[in-house]
Amino acid sequence: METNNPSDKILQAAQEEFAKKGFHDTAVSEIADKANVGKGTVYRHFGNKETLFGTLLKRGIHRILDQTENIAENSDSASQALEQILEMHFQIFEESKELVEIIVNEGKHRIGTMREELLSEDLKHRQQIEDQFIRGINRGEFEDLDPEKMAIVFQGFIWATLRSAILYGEMNLRRDYSGLVSKIFFKGIE
Repeated sequence: METNNPSDKILQAAQEEFAKKGFHDTAVSEIADKANVGKGTVYRHFGNKETLFGTLLKRGIHRILDQTENIAENSDSASQALEQILEMHFQIFEESKELVEIIVNEGKHRIGTMREELLSEDLKHRQQIEDQFIRGINRGEFEDLDPEKMAIVFQGFIWATLRSAILYGEMNLRRDYSGLVSKIFFKGIE
């Protein structure tokens, strides 16, 4: 992503550096160098490293929320929506593996003052998924199980697959795993 906007350049550089070294081992000066801006520019735009990190995570979760909302509005069924949500996560992995790696490796435990805000955004995503399970139950697509628990398991299933892909160096999740993960989750392996 080539941009002249200093904030975007800083966020892209931060994503690369945090993915490579982690939050604690990445210096703001390294991010500034990578973004070709001065260290003061990073502080002017983000205040501190923690806020920069939180902003990076927030940008990622907003992308997921927006795309999930779009999928929900444009799908014919709950099962189709959930399969597309799964696919969307795999697409984000392929497009922004570094961001997914940061979320998996550093997670929400590194976001300090933005923790509550980001956890709230994560709960919104879980609610979007839960709404699809409710939709599917109401239309007879799914068994009448606890939709909140189903959403938690589904979200966990997605992130466990992404975590494994990072651990084992998988690259093309949509090609190699999308159908398999969907089949296992929705139809079981019996």
